[in-house]
Amino acid sequence: MFYGDYVRLNYDIETIHPPYWFGSEDVKQNKVINVLLKPDERGIYIVKAASDKNLDPQGSEVVMTARYLYKDHENIRHVTYGIDRYYIENGTGEKYNSMDEMLVTVALSPWGQKKILKVEEMNK
Repeated sequence: MFYGDYVRLNYDIETIHPPYWFGSEDVKQNKVINVLLKPDERGIYIVKAASDKNLDPQGSEVVMTARYLYKDHENIRHVTYGIDRYYIENGTGEKYNSMDEMLVTVALSPWGQKKILKVEEMNK
């Protein structure tokens, strides 16, 4: 599982638009930040808020930690969750390459550890 084929994943929630940022303006690269996620009408988690300070989830909301990467010229902040590789069985990469959009199921422990459970094609 540690060597071989893998799928490189990019998440919509790795992009934090200005209305959702509630943190300091001068966050250093690689700093751990908090991202508050809430389920949309399909049950897919989207960004509700992000900050370098603590965030308090309510109901079905969750907080995931991320590493701050940078802020671009449009004040959009970019982060990584550290779960951007999904290792697959050798020779099965074509199945994933043919998918337009993927739905990734992630387990989140109470102490913040993240693990990809499943990657599947997203229903339109």
